[in-house]
Amino acid sequence: MKKEKNVNIEILRIVSMIMILILHFFYHGNILNEMPKKINLLCVSTISVEVLCIVAVNIFILISGYFLCKSKFDINKIIKLYGEIFVYSLIIGFILLLTNKIELNIKNLIYIFFPFITQRYWFFNAYILLILLFPFLNVLINNISKEKFKLLLIILFIINSILPIGINNSVSLNSANYLYWFLNLYLMGSYIRINKINFKKNCFVYGYIAINVLYIIISIIVFKIGGVSKLMYILKYNLPFAYISSVLLFLIVLNTDFKVNDKIKKIIMFFSSSTFAVYIIHENPFVRNLLWNEMLNTSKFYFKYGYIYMIVVLLIIYICCTLIDKIMKCIYQKIKLNSVIVSKINNKFI
Repeated sequence: MKKEKNVNIEILRIVSMIMILILHFFYHGNILNEMPKKINLLCVSTISVEVLCIVAVNIFILISGYFLCKSKFDINKIIKLYGEIFVYSLIIGFILLLTNKIELNIKNLIYIFFPFITQRYWFFNAYILLILLFPFLNVLINNISKEKFKLLLIILFIINSILPIGINNSVSLNSANYLYWFLNLYLMGSYIRINKINFKKNCFVYGYIAINVLYIIISIIVFKIGGVSKLMYILKYNLPFAYISSVLLFLIVLNTDFKVNDKIKKIIMFFSSSTFAVYIIHENPFVRNLLWNEMLNTSKFYFKYGYIYMIVVLLIIYICCTLIDKIMKCIYQKIKLNSVIVSKINNKFI
């Protein structure tokens, strides 16, 4: 019997993917680089939105930890994820080759056929490795006391979030996007699932507001003093403000009662089930520059029309990527991966 989806989590998936689109809009669209140092309303609001959205990647891994800590290893999940990346890489690559948007050479063909080995998607690479390791993490999670688990999280917080502060080019800070930081988040998501937090939701809300107001103020000051380079230095997934804010937002959503009817629920599920595809399509390295700078000319129109332009553009991107994914899934349903080898690998972990 198919498990009922958690509406709260599915809403959070959609919100987090929209946040990622906003981050890419600002970063790949050169909004931050071209933003004048003069502090005005647009500057303050842009930095504020950037700060609020920086939690998005952390949220996705917290969700994974929350669910996978009670799951069994399934090699089909990895095959499906890699299959999506591979198929989209081929389709997008060959469309761009045929339209002369990229050159036909050995280097580009290697990128198209080997997206994992060539590390074209840093998030995907780290996430796949996390999926391979989660059965072993679950052994630890299921055999550790609550107090030791809490102590482990505190130690990891100190190592991964506190120690990197102020250390330029520190290993911890620069590697925050990769596997070991995802392990940290996975454990936190698992802890939240296994050990229910007994605070009232208002405590999480007040804490979330307070920490983000402080984060925004610090970010504006840093931008004014050191410009974009220093601003990006403090906007890291693993630093305390972003990490704590991620956890608080996750807890807020888990403890919120979203009352939605069946029609709204279907719409939520329709879009949430395609969040990974939205990431794969719009963040394809060949598409990235073409999308944000050549097609959309993001910075020019953002500084002219502001958030109206951003909202319209991001909604179109999200909806188009989702519709493409629905078409692809109709095709995927006709392909089944039930090989003997896959079954044997699964049995080793179950």
